[in-house]
Amino acid sequence: MKRLFVSYFFISFFFTANSQITRGNWLVGGNANFSSSKQNLTNSTDKNSSTLFSILPNIGYFVVDKLAFGISTGVSFTQSKSNNTKSNVTSYKIGPFAKYYFLEPDNTTNLFIQGAFGYGVNRFNNFGNSITTAKNISYQVAGGPVIYFNNSVGLEFILGWSFEKAIEDKSNVSSLILGIGFQIHLEK
Repeated sequence: MKRLFVSYFFISFFFTANSQITRGNWLVGGNANFSSSKQNLTNSTDKNSSTLFSILPNIGYFVVDKLAFGISTGVSFTQSKSNNTKSNVTSYKIGPFAKYYFLEPDNTTNLFIQGAFGYGVNRFNNFGNSITTAKNISYQVAGGPVIYFNNSVGLEFILGWSFEKAIEDKSNVSSLILGIGFQIHLEK
């Protein structure tokens, strides 16, 4: 009897799940990203390698079925090495995003693509030197599969690309993104 109950629960959990990606619903959640990047400075021949970890909460609204617009904020921690110099950067960002789901809302899995723009402030700690700040803008395109555990909760697997440009010195960073996200879909 216990096996029957566990089997029934497992089957109903995975085969009755569907998402709330329809007009008028809210999207609340976020993701954590890991990336590795190369930086080319415009005023130097130095190349910089970096490792980054980001936490990016978001909130969005489905304006039509399968399309949400919203705001994303975040904090990132980066460790960089260049010519035997080590530094840490803490970044704070905010900006709009658009997310589109390709499959129908009643699927237990779906595919999505997301584009985002961000405005941020970076705080640099150059161990032994001064702490400085710099403003930047960023663009991101990412996508991947999402698996729904029920009609409200989804787990996203993210692969994407990010481009960040410093406002003052025009240096830029291009990054490959690998992440995982957790989204809650709230019905109207």
